Amino acid sequence: MIIRDAELAFTHNVPPHRTLCNRGANGIDGIISTSLGASFGSKEK
Repeated sequence: MIIRDAELAFTHNVPPHRTLCNRGANGIDGIISTSLGASFGSKEK
């Protein structure tokens, strides 16, 4: 599983980070929807 490989690669003394993924539409529609949802859901400005 690719997410398990990412966990192994990114767990070496780095500050916490957030990983997002989507399970909806593919292509530009999915990318835009995911980025807008992440932006609206984020508490950072």
